[in-house]
Amino acid sequence: MSTKFSQLTRPKSLTEWQERSQRLVPALLPSIQHGLSYQADLTDVFISPMVKCGTTWLQQIVHTLKTRGDMDFEDMLQVMPWVEMAHWLGHDLYAPQLGGFRAFKSHLTWQAIPKGGRYIVSFRDPFDALISDYHFVNGYSWEFNAVSLEQHARNFMYEREGDGGWETNYWRHLVSWWQQRDNPQVLLLCYEEMKHDLSSTIEKIAHFLDIELDDELRDLTIQHTSRDFMLAHKSKFSGKLLQTAMAEIGYTPPSDSMSMVKKIRSKQQFPSGIRAEMEQCWQQIVTPVTGFMDYQQFCEVSFSH
Repeated sequence: MSTKFSQLTRPKSLTEWQERSQRLVPALLPSIQHGLSYQADLTDVFISPMVKCGTTWLQQIVHTLKTRGDMDFEDMLQVMPWVEMAHWLGHDLYAPQLGGFRAFKSHLTWQAIPKGGRYIVSFRDPFDALISDYHFVNGYSWEFNAVSLEQHARNFMYEREGDGGWETNYWRHLVSWWQQRDNPQVLLLCYEEMKHDLSSTIEKIAHFLDIELDDELRDLTIQHTSRDFMLAHKSKFSGKLLQTAMAEIGYTPPSDSMSMVKKIRSKQQFPSGIRAEMEQCWQQIVTPVTGFMDYQQFCEVSFSH
């Protein structure tokens, strides 16, 4: 850790984390509002899954396809700005990018995201997404294990409702994008199918972006978006710029172990109460709109063609 932030500690309880998180709002809100007002071009691409549902992976796929494998960056956010955070981090959303069109990261719903561009969203099993999110922030947003999986789950399920639709929970995010399934400017993907058949996923994305996919580019993209390659270059996917900005306002110190790309962890036993609550959330919010009783049915039917 930089000596500049050596006196900055991590929250030691759920209450302390929640209190510190509230301090982020004044810093983040102007940047979020700036991002929401962005005027998109027809060629712009927005990658906007829910957290831990494939965002960084899709960023690397799109960046590799459009630049033929450029890795000359220290932080992915330098070459593919985060719509909601760009203004705060000093990134110009309107600046030209390598590869002939602009591409952005986001976690926005369809209702909130700037309109007029092209959109790629991947969905992931909510239980796996929650576990991944917990391991991602555990030890960074708070002291290791200071907040339990059960406590974090309720934030994941219920407490992500923000003003103006810029922040939402997993269920409403999924529904908002599923309702755009027939929109030709929207490409919806299943994370599990991406893992099962990466080559076909790359082909779908290249076709959607009107990128000619020759054999050399296909092989290069498969290589550059493999878990082994991204782990070998994990510092480029660590969110260093965002970590530093968070530390500057006293949220939490940077972490050398922080990375958007993680080694595969063994399946964690899910607390039965949390599982039941998540299933209830699906059936109360997702089922009435989509007709699907659970995520497995949702993916099997929606992505079977």
